[in-house]
Amino acid sequence: MNLEIKNIMSIVFDIEESKITEDITMDELDQWDSLKHINLIMALEREYQVVFDEDEIVEMLSFQKIEEMLKSKLNKVSSDL
Repeated sequence: MNLEIKNIMSIVFDIEESKITEDITMDELDQWDSLKHINLIMALEREYQVVFDEDEIVEMLSFQKIEEMLKSKLNKVSSDL
């Protein structure tokens, strides 16, 4: 999952994947503005077939938080099956 998230982020932010570290945050990346944040969320939702609510979207301001939220969503989806 880690590599897929980095790949999506590199496409959305139009930067090299190698520049996306696991501890990167919105504050550390100039390309990560509010519009690109929404684009990132939509790309993640499409890729992983999940839907984030408003509270989750507001919290997803770092690579770690994105990964945490995705894992939580995917675990919930698989336990619901």
